[in-house]
Amino acid sequence: MTLQWRKLFSNRILDRGRDYWKKDWVYAPSYSELPAGIHCRVGKPGQSYDVTIDFSDDWSEIKWMDCDCPYAAEGYNCKHEAACLYATELFIEGMQAIQEPLTSELPASDRKKRQEEIIEKVYGLGRKYVNYIFDPGKILASVDFDPVLWERILDNPALANLVAVNLDDSQANDKQPLLTATGFSHFANRGNRNKVNVKVGLKQVSELKCNIAECKQDEITGPCRHEIALLQKLVLMIMRENPGEVTDYQADRALARAEMLEEFDQDALEGVKLLAQLEKEPGGSFLVKFKVGQKRLYVVKNIQNFVDDVLSWRPISLGKEEVLVSPDSFDPASQRLFSFLATIAADGADIYGESKRSIEIASGRIDGFFAAVEGSEVENLDNKQVVPAKRGELEKAELEIDVYGGRGISITGICPPVLRGIRASYQLTDEAFVAGKLGNMLYALFGNKENIDVSFDINQLSQFKATVLPLLKKYSNLTISPAAQQLLEEAGGLENSQLRLDVEGDEVVGQARVFYQGKAVRLGASGERAIKRDWYKEEKLAALLEKFFDLEDGDCRLDKGDDEAVYQLLEGMPKLFAAFDEVEVTPAFKKLKLKDRLNLAFGLSLSDGLLRLDLKSELTPEELAEVFSQYKDRKKYIRLKNGSFLNPASQDLGKLALLAKNLDLTAKDFGKEQLEMPAYRALYVDQLLKEQEMGEIERDDHFQQLLADFDQKEAPLKLPTGLEKILRPYQKTGTAWMNRLAQHGFGGILADEMGLGKTLQVISLLASQKDQPSLIVAPASLVLNWEAEFKKFAPEMKTLVLSGSKKERSGQLADLTEIDVVITSYDLLKRDIANYEPHTFAYEVIDEAQMIKNPRTAAAKAVSVVKAKHRFALTGTPIENRLSELWSIFNFVMPGFLKSYREFKKDFESPIVKEDDQDCLNRLNQMVGPFILRRLKRDVLKDLPDKLEEVHYVGMGKEQRKLYDAEIARLKNKVMAEDDEGIKREQIEILAALTRIREICCDPGLLYEDYKGESEKRLACVDLIKSAIDGGHKVLLFSQFTSMLDLLEESLKAEEIGFLRIDGQTPKARRLTLVNVFNHKDSPAKVFLISLKAGGTGLNLTGADTVIHYDPWWNVAAQNQATDRAHRIGQEKKVTVYKLIAKDTVEEAILDLQEAKRQLAQGILTAESVSSASLQKEDLLKILD
Repeated sequence: MTLQWRKLFSNRILDRGRDYWKKDWVYAPSYSELPAGIHCRVGKPGQSYDVTIDFSDDWSEIKWMDCDCPYAAEGYNCKHEAACLYATELFIEGMQAIQEPLTSELPASDRKKRQEEIIEKVYGLGRKYVNYIFDPGKILASVDFDPVLWERILDNPALANLVAVNLDDSQANDKQPLLTATGFSHFANRGNRNKVNVKVGLKQVSELKCNIAECKQDEITGPCRHEIALLQKLVLMIMRENPGEVTDYQADRALARAEMLEEFDQDALEGVKLLAQLEKEPGGSFLVKFKVGQKRLYVVKNIQNFVDDVLSWRPISLGKEEVLVSPDSFDPASQRLFSFLATIAADGADIYGESKRSIEIASGRIDGFFAAVEGSEVENLDNKQVVPAKRGELEKAELEIDVYGGRGISITGICPPVLRGIRASYQLTDEAFVAGKLGNMLYALFGNKENIDVSFDINQLSQFKATVLPLLKKYSNLTISPAAQQLLEEAGGLENSQLRLDVEGDEVVGQARVFYQGKAVRLGASGERAIKRDWYKEEKLAALLEKFFDLEDGDCRLDKGDDEAVYQLLEGMPKLFAAFDEVEVTPAFKKLKLKDRLNLAFGLSLSDGLLRLDLKSELTPEELAEVFSQYKDRKKYIRLKNGSFLNPASQDLGKLALLAKNLDLTAKDFGKEQLEMPAYRALYVDQLLKEQEMGEIERDDHFQQLLADFDQKEAPLKLPTGLEKILRPYQKTGTAWMNRLAQHGFGGILADEMGLGKTLQVISLLASQKDQPSLIVAPASLVLNWEAEFKKFAPEMKTLVLSGSKKERSGQLADLTEIDVVITSYDLLKRDIANYEPHTFAYEVIDEAQMIKNPRTAAAKAVSVVKAKHRFALTGTPIENRLSELWSIFNFVMPGFLKSYREFKKDFESPIVKEDDQDCLNRLNQMVGPFILRRLKRDVLKDLPDKLEEVHYVGMGKEQRKLYDAEIARLKNKVMAEDDEGIKREQIEILAALTRIREICCDPGLLYEDYKGESEKRLACVDLIKSAIDGGHKVLLFSQFTSMLDLLEESLKAEEIGFLRIDGQTPKARRLTLVNVFNHKDSPAKVFLISLKAGGTGLNLTGADTVIHYDPWWNVAAQNQATDRAHRIGQEKKVTVYKLIAKDTVEEAILDLQEAKRQLAQGILTAESVSSASLQKEDLLKILD
């Protein structure tokens, strides 16, 4: 069977395909027998394409061929397909060889002798250079192979490629020296029953077995052809890679380079010149060759090899001399040219010829090439002269116009070819290589031909005068013979054009006239033979009028009742004014108006908790509704009741559409005299109307008062004397802000950074207004803290902390007459919710509001059921992971403010997170901005010491790394086998596996009871603690794993370091006691071990100035909250934060994920970008890499 395929490709494509094949850029060829075919990827690393070729059953004919590269997509046979066919050709040879039975009749003595000769030959090849860990000679000596079959396979590349091989050298070390090679037949299914396996130790083969179903049992003794092919490849791999040796690739490369450089007793050359040689090609492109040298220049015979040698510091040949040339060796001008050449060589696609000595410079590369040679010189190969490369005027064409046969004119002459780039046009002349202006349209006019010879009939002379002649005069040295000049002057000349438009009855009419020699003529009408007409110009004017009218001999008619036609005429009037020298319109025609403005005006008023919006325009509400409906339906035109037209592209209509989008208005809403909406929309609506300049705005007194209140930094609020003296200025601002919102019936989110005293601001607000009880809902761990803060800052206020049995709590809630503030936990609120029914609180304040980030939880539902006049939420992290959390908090603060969650997701969350819609993000910011107050410590606490953060990387021991790699491999295989939907289904199992991996990073002892090795991180942590204590510091140490705290306890006890601990088992009442003990300056406890979830919020631990996060958590906000237990008001020292990260593990990926979540929160609070925090398959693989 013979496959004839080369005729399908050009020689250039064949050269490139063969080059790709020889470079081993044909990856993972997969052959099928029935039907016959091959599928593989072909291309340079990082830029490969899928190739599929189908053959006839006997592999003699190509049935179908496809590649997904751009060149093949245009219908051409490409270099990738050619490379694939070169590989297939070798495969077909192998198939033919497989059909031949192999026999051997060597006597036993000859067999042994030939084996020894082969072994000596193989072993001797490498003995000179390398001391092999695995001895290839002794490994072969342990196998009784057939020498004839060995040599036949070794001499026949097709037979040698019978199998594709995977080599496993993961156990190639001095403790367990074992190599495993597995071969797969190209045709066989890659299952356990279709493999050939070999296992070798340092000096012998321990296992050799062929299970390939297609294997022909040759009439020989010993290994079959597949086993021998596998052994040969294994031996070559040992000799090439020397598995088990610790010298890595970089070290091998350094040794080879050093050996090469020893041969040269000089440094790389300096002042080397690189010269480009240009030769003009048909069509204007250039073929470029190169010379290189110092005083004498030598031809670069292979551009690819030249660039590779220079970049790799390999010697190059200059004449008979071998010299070193590096990229720094070139003079400045040549360095630019070499950089350009290196980019070409990196692709290799534009290097031509069998010897690779020239490149083609066409339009796509000419700008870059000229930038590389500008200011230096190039050689013009047409005249063998070296000429400057410079910017200047391109040579003009030398053209002549003469009479042609009495029936027209001819143009003859020379037009130097030009290559047009993106930035300029380029020309190679005998004197220079010039870059000139792009605007020379003459070259496009004649198709870039050099020799010009064209003729025009006398009937085209008027058009010639109007279009071609101006270009000839501008871009050429033009000579016109007297006879041709007279002929051109006699060609028709239109002096003036007029158009008159009017309305007569039910028609729009017009008269178009043109003037010759002062005489008016109907446009396009025949007759007037004494006048030479400019038919070209007349036809252009007539063609324009026919777009709008029925035209006959210069008279125009249009049915006035055809709304679409009349609209098109009005819209096209600017074109008519531009085309005709004079346009006259009558008063009747002027009544056909095309309006662009509606003169919008707005009235805003507030009353009874509602915002009322009055929309005024030139139209009645009913007509405005109809107009907006037509606009939404994308009508081509809009006709008003008075007969005029409204431009659908009117800015006013666009403004109404924006208003409708932002306020969820329909066309029907615009038909109402007045629109009503909740008062909390007032600030947003006012800002929207002002920013978009929608029209005049009239505001009533109540609305103006609202704006005035919100413009004030401070609102009137009488504070108790004690609090007045304690509050910092920014805290007074926060208290006044909450009071201002409450006065107008609004709620809000106080989102100050942790440690800025949100609790104190709320206490100040409640202390200033004690008309009826208020409710504080907080995590259970903070309930007693709230009580303590009230006693400290507002002791006159009567607080009730709900506690005891359900019956006792019910009794406590029965009568709140003497109570100012009720304090309870989220958990108790859920249980007691029925007992809150009789009460209406002045304020309901929820602390750590992220507790209700999931609106479906019982906690979120419970806080929303309680009746209160005003609601506020406190949180340092209004968004921890998703925008839905912000919606949930606002759904408590002001129900309905962000609409239903389904609407919020459609209007805001999906566009912002999935599409990075910045306009949508800005709109959300405008809505929520007035109701969120967030200050950062660096902005308001200038006297608070700095917080220094440092990532402290630690390595892993050998045993720890081995356990980590095994767990990573298991999880990666599972993730690779699933799609995104599968990832969601297996979420619990995947998260559990990630937790196991993170535990190994902390200390494998958390996962394996019998683990006896060290934990580098644990050792580093103890050293860090000891260093901090020696420097007089106290340490907070956070971990999410309480079992890790157990191990750290053991380490601290061994070092006799005093410590305290808080985790989920620590009673709430005891926590404050532990905090006070630790904060005391004379406390023997120098370290506070804290579970991240149990002690990350609500604790004031300013006695510490060093924070260690032993393990990173997905949620950076939780870590920041933990850090701010120390970095908060009352801290007098600089706080240092250490994040312990196991190097080259998932912990580094978690740091990146934390940054993404930080951006999500800042996108709402500071209008920065937002990215999705949800993990897809792609995200998981990034973490595991």
